[in-house]
Amino acid sequence: MSNLIQRIITGVLFILVIVCSLIWSPVPFIILFLGFTIVALHEFYSMVLNKSSMHLLAGGLIMGAVLYISFALYSIGYIPAKWLFVNFILINLIFLLELLLDGSNAIRNTAYTMLG
Repeated sequence: MSNLIQRIITGVLFILVIVCSLIWSPVPFIILFLGFTIVALHEFYSMVLNKSSMHLLAGGLIMGAVLYISFALYSIGYIPAKWLFVNFILINLIFLLELLLDGSNAIRNTAYTMLG
């Protein structure tokens, strides 16, 4: 089987999974894209962070997952807007942890964590 046919089959299955999750309910769609978000963030952090700043990997993944989940649950009406304040605390916690844990390259590491 050629590479083009494999890609077409994979694309059709991918679209089918997305459409089925949308038809079923918003929660499976949110879970599906949460998985995509975590995989994409892990790939990004493994490319830009060096070995000395890998402690930011877990913090960045957790921050990305919490941000995604909180906004997704708010958008479908599962949580009130006041719970979005947790995001503000989480973002400030990342700044604080980076400044306390690693003094060298703190700005660069924080930028990679926040922009990921």
